[in-house]
Parts: sequence; C-alpha cells; structure tokens
Amino acid sequence: MIKNCNRDCEIEETDSCEGLMKIVHKIKPQYCLVDLHLTDGIATECIENILASYPEINVMIYTVFPGSLYAKKLFQLGIHGFLNKKAPESELQVALCKFLEGEFYISADFLPLIFTLNKSYDATKINPFDFLSLKEITLIEYLREGISVKEISDKMAIMPNTAATYKKRAFGKLKIDNIVQLTQLYQQFGGQSHV
Repeated sequence: MIKNCNRDCEIEETDSCEGLMKIVHKIKPQYCLVDLHLTDGIATECIENILASYPEINVMIYTVFPGSLYAKKLFQLGIHGFLNKKAPESELQVALCKFLEGEFYISADFLPLIFTLNKSYDATKINPFDFLSLKEITLIEYLREGISVKEISDKMAIMPNTAATYKKRAFGKLKIDNIVQLTQLYQQFGGQSHV
C-alpha cells in the first residue's frame, strides 16, 4: 500500500521501540508510521522523543489502541495522523497516501476528540482519561494487560516507586481505587469518544 502511494520511497521495518529509535537516529526518515504497541513496550515515549528531537519527521499512528485515550495527546505533541487498525482497507489507502503527501490525516471517528463543535459544557461528556499524561495512559494500558507495577517500571525504564507514583496519580485523576474500577471506566470511556 505504501508503494502504491509513493513508488520511490524506501521502507524500513521494526517491531520494537528500540529498533524504532535506532532507525530514526540512523536514517532520520521523512515519515514514520508507528504502531503504539510494539514487542518491547508502548511507543508513546519513542514518539515524544522523535517529535522533540526531529520535528521535521512526520509521524502517523496506526494502532488497535483506542483513539479516545491517545489521539488528543499525540496530536498535541505534533503527530500528523491517527488511524485505528479496525479501519477498512480503503480508508487505510487514503490515509497513507495523504500522509505520504505531507497532509494531516485523522479518521472521521476521531474528529470529535480533536474538534468539538458544541462548546457548551456537559460533565457527562468529559472523558476522564483526557486528564492523564501520556506516561499515565501508558501505565494504565500495562495495568489493563495484567502487568505488575514492578514489570511496568522495567518496561518504561523508570524506578518502581516512580511507576507507583504514576499509578497513584492516574487513579486519583480517574477517581478510582482499583483495577476493577479501572476496567469499568475504561469500558465506559476507553473504546470510543463521548465528546
């Protein structure tokens, strides 16, 4: 599909955060199509580093993770596209071509996350996950996968007490006390926008 949009492009592939950063540092690509869930972790920190170090690189996210948790934060960082892997192949083709032409792309499903037409305040429509930092959202994803705080600290390359602090801060912002409540809140707000 990428070659259909741009026959002259060279493609490098990796399935890990470490591999992604090596490729970016080595060849400084013009475009990066990134899955958030890589074999060695969730790629949010990589994306932050890429956009901070190489703002000229266009980054598009192609993921199974729900856009309601990530899209708004990642667009604020400066990504150029966001597409869910559940999108039909026809949409993927359009998204890739627009992205490789340097255009901004976001699936219509996620537009309400970024642009709210109705400016009136309604507390029932606020997604509590919007108040989390990317690091807190990453930790929440790991917790949902059943990974312990100690293992999360290893995956995120942070101290265990820092991971515990992120968890405490995230739970406080979400006004929850345990994983069961997190799962219920995630099912309510995580899978789709309520804006």
